Amino acid sequence: MADVHATTQKVTVKVGTLLMEDANRMQSIATTPEDVAYANRYAAGDAARIRVDTGEVEIEANGAPGAGAETMRVPRVGDALITGIETGNATTSAISVVSRFGRILDNGDTRLDIIADTPPAAQLTISAPLGIGADPLDVRLLNLQATSTGGVVDLAVQDSVNILAVTAGDRVQITAGGDITGNSVTSTGAASGTDPSNPATGVILASAAGSVDLASVSSAQGVNISAPVAVSVDQITVGTTLDLASDRITASVTGTGSGVHGGSVGGFGGGPASNVNLDLSSPTAFHFTSVSAVNGAINVPQGDLWVDGMYVGQRMTVTNPQTNMLIDQTSWALQGYDVQLYTGGPTFGLGLVTNHVYTDALAIWRDPAHEVISSNGNNTSSLEQVGSTFADIRNDMNPALNPEVVVDDAAGDNVRYEIPAVSLNEKDGGPCPEGAADCEAK
Repeated sequence: MADVHATTQKVTVKVGTLLMEDANRMQSIATTPEDVAYANRYAAGDAARIRVDTGEVEIEANGAPGAGAETMRVPRVGDALITGIETGNATTSAISVVSRFGRILDNGDTRLDIIADTPPAAQLTISAPLGIGADPLDVRLLNLQATSTGGVVDLAVQDSVNILAVTAGDRVQITAGGDITGNSVTSTGAASGTDPSNPATGVILASAAGSVDLASVSSAQGVNISAPVAVSVDQITVGTTLDLASDRITASVTGTGSGVHGGSVGGFGGGPASNVNLDLSSPTAFHFTSVSAVNGAINVPQGDLWVDGMYVGQRMTVTNPQTNMLIDQTSWALQGYDVQLYTGGPTFGLGLVTNHVYTDALAIWRDPAHEVISSNGNNTSSLEQVGSTFADIRNDMNPALNPEVVVDDAAGDNVRYEIPAVSLNEKDGGPCPEGAADCEAK
């Protein structure tokens, strides 16, 4: 247990293995009589700390892992078990923590594990080939660069954080009290299952009170991003499932691999997002459990789209290279789309495959070049059903007559049905031509 305090000098620690102890943690995990006795030497709340007022902090654990049992008091060779590292340095080299061959792990919660948040440019650079965190490192940062080629990167950020680059062979899991912004987050999938305590894989990003705004997120497995205000990612690459939850969602998404990409899109904490704007490309298909939004636009440049439970509060367009489809819950007016759907509010199923639409929503309109497959009847939009009904009436009265559906105004708010006049005149008990002089009006 030690408390190192420096002012302007740089603090450098280079060791084979680093153990920064925390009495609370030791007392909570000690099981053997020897460990209990060791932990009880310290008062609750005691914890190691390295503090530097304005200088840099450089820590390196460079031991090569070897044989030997890992215990509370004897870490695995090459690991750095840390807590209480902080500096007021405002540069990109503020804190560097490196394990050359092992892991960097949280070793207590009495203090934050790392603090580097002094404007304008304080940065944490952290790397360990076998993992960073697992039990997430508790940090307060301005900028972050993290790398673990064969393990996880798990961080719990107290406030907001700007990410230069985070790369992991296994899972990336970053939570933040505020915004998560910056450049790239990548889970390569080169390693899997390196953290037995948590089987989660892929990329998991969660803001408790702000937004997530990144240039790219890439995962060989799943991507899960949530934030109450907004989620905006220029490019998401996903191997399996995509889950996005926020009030406003904007992303361009590319699915990889040969499997169908599942997941869900909707509001933060349940309910609908206020607006969703997505581009979805897949060599196969995206098949979401649910998509829930008040307004939105979903474009599918490549692949199919399936949604088990689709909710649209007001208006959403769903398009691919062959089909422009509109779901408008506010108006039945025809608006020039290939297919127009309406439910009035309830969720519905939806599939879009080239120029084929699969749905249990009411089809207001379909262009004849597009097929609507529905439990209500295939290729039977409301207007086609109306036309069919009047055709039946016409055939009963006079087969030579044809009804027409007419839109009265440019907005399409008034729709009327024009039926050519049918003679009610009779001659000798049977119909006769309209206007014939020798017919009597009955």
